[in-house]
Amino acid sequence: MIFRENQLISARNMILIQLGDERLKVCPVCGYNNPDDTVFCQRCGSMINQTFIPNPSINNQGIIPTQSFDPRTQDALSSLKSALFWIFLGMILGIIPFVDFAGIIILIIGAIKLIIALNKISKTSLPSATKMKRARDWLIVNFVTEIVLVATTIAFLITLLTPIYASISSTNHQPLNNSTVIGINRISSINFSASSMLLIILIMEIIVFVSTFAFYFSLGNGLKSLGNDIRSEAVILGGRRIIIATILFLISAVVSFLLIGGVIITSMARQQTLSILASSLLITIIVPAIIAIAAYIIMLIGIYSSYSGLKVP
Repeated sequence: MIFRENQLISARNMILIQLGDERLKVCPVCGYNNPDDTVFCQRCGSMINQTFIPNPSINNQGIIPTQSFDPRTQDALSSLKSALFWIFLGMILGIIPFVDFAGIIILIIGAIKLIIALNKISKTSLPSATKMKRARDWLIVNFVTEIVLVATTIAFLITLLTPIYASISSTNHQPLNNSTVIGINRISSINFSASSMLLIILIMEIIVFVSTFAFYFSLGNGLKSLGNDIRSEAVILGGRRIIIATILFLISAVVSFLLIGGVIITSMARQQTLSILASSLLITIIVPAIIAIAAYIIMLIGIYSSYSGLKVP
């Protein structure tokens, strides 16, 4: 008799679901879908929470099912998981002495893999695709700018040092003559070119600084949105932690700039000695360094949280 009643109740609930009634109360004990006016579960008799739970996201056992995606989306999520692992590994190795260079190489590989992964996600039908595309664009800008910055810095050093060394070697222990004057004029021309390159380097550093923070902000927002799409709390928390870490890095940079600039200006105004200036700079570096270390740790936790939250079949 009781079994017959349960069958009738289940049939009634299925009719309600087919008619579009999603306001069913789910029993927290057995996961049974009860009508909206039920106080005690019609299956096990447990008291039901008064909060309505939308029916489509929960099955008859009260378990959130694993969301299935098309092959393109699954491949994009798998690529993102792999890229986050490489970045996490590179960040870990980057702070360990003697293997930090390997960490840099792994970070570069991770950045390339992340560009590919973000590009794949931007082509899916996920609502977070637009935010991931924005993160991809900022990462490309940052990656290209850093390459140009490194190349420009190397060219600057070569342009500045090589001709000067050659001129000094050729005019060593020689009286001032026309060739010496020509060498001096050549050095002056080189210094002008070096100044121009130094200005370019400064502009590129500003672009790298801006694009780095813009990328991490975009990545954090994209991961938060992606976590909602795939129903992963760990990915959402990872995105939030990345945003928090980015804000802390920004605060650290601003504090460092203000403190160091203030110390230098004050020391010059008071005409303090070089030793006093060095000790003052050391003290001012400690505060932003602590903030930067905290931000680095939070960033690591955020990346690992996002990595672990991506459950790819």
